Amino acid sequence: MKNLLRFLAQHYVFLLFIALEIAAFVLVVYGNEYPRSRMFASSVRISGSFHQMESNLTGYFRLREINEALNEENTALRNQVTALENRLEGQAEDSTTYRYAHLDYQYIPAKVINSTTNAARNYLTLNKGSRDGVEKDMGVVNQDGVVGIVTKVSERYALVIPLIHPDLSISCQLGDSGQVGSLEWLGRDYRYANLLDIDRHITVREGDEVITSQLSAIFPQGIPVGTVEKTDMHETDAYHKIQVRLAVDFKRLNYVKIIGYSHSKEREELEQTTTRE
Repeated sequence: MKNLLRFLAQHYVFLLFIALEIAAFVLVVYGNEYPRSRMFASSVRISGSFHQMESNLTGYFRLREINEALNEENTALRNQVTALENRLEGQAEDSTTYRYAHLDYQYIPAKVINSTTNAARNYLTLNKGSRDGVEKDMGVVNQDGVVGIVTKVSERYALVIPLIHPDLSISCQLGDSGQVGSLEWLGRDYRYANLLDIDRHITVREGDEVITSQLSAIFPQGIPVGTVEKTDMHETDAYHKIQVRLAVDFKRLNYVKIIGYSHSKEREELEQTTTRE
C-alpha cells in the first residue's frame, strides 16, 4: 500500500495528464455527431477484422474434419452412381449400350495415416480395417487415380502396397488403342513407373492416357493410372519401353477410397480351376 501511494505521489502529474486527455477525448467524440460516427465506424471495422480472423483460423483448423466429411459424402455418392449404373446395365436390351459393366463394385472411404515414398518397398497404412468391410486384395484409389492394393488387414487398419512397390503389377490399357500391358515400378522415382508388353506396331505418343484394363478383377476398367512421359524402342525390340508419369502424387496422398468387388472370390476360384485341370 505504501509503495502504491509513493508511486502515485511521484507520478501524479503524468497520471492527471492522462486522465484529462481521456476525458477530453470522450467529450469530443460523444459530444459531436461526426467524430462519434467515425469512431463507431472504426470500431465496427476493427471488430469485423477480428471476427474475420477468428473465422479464418476456425476454418483452417476444421479443414481435416471438412475433408473427411467430403470424402465420406463423395464415396456415398459414388456407391449410389455405381448401383444406378448396374441397374441400368441390367435393364439394357442392347449389350453394347454400355462400354463395360461396373460389376457390383462398392467403395469404402479411408484416410492415409502413414506412408513411405522413398523406400525400396513402399507401403501405406489406412485407418479402416476388417470391421469396416476391408479385405485383402481390395483396390485403393483416390480422386486422381489408382493408388494400390490392400495386402494385409487388421480389425482397425489396412496395409496397402502402392504402385510404387516392386512387387505390384497391374493390368493397364494404353489410351484408345485397347492394347493391354502391365505396369511395374522399377524402384527409382515415386513419380514414374513403366508400362510393359506393348507391341512395337502400336503407335505410342507422349501424353497418351494409361488406364486400368478390363482384365483386372480388382479395379473397374477406365480408372486413370497415368500418362505416357516418354517411350523408347530399338530396332530389335519386340515391345515399347514406356515410362508413365503416375496420376497420383504419393507424397501428398491423404484421403482414398477402397474398392470392393462383390464377385472377386467367385471369379478367382473359377480361374484357378484351369490350373488344376
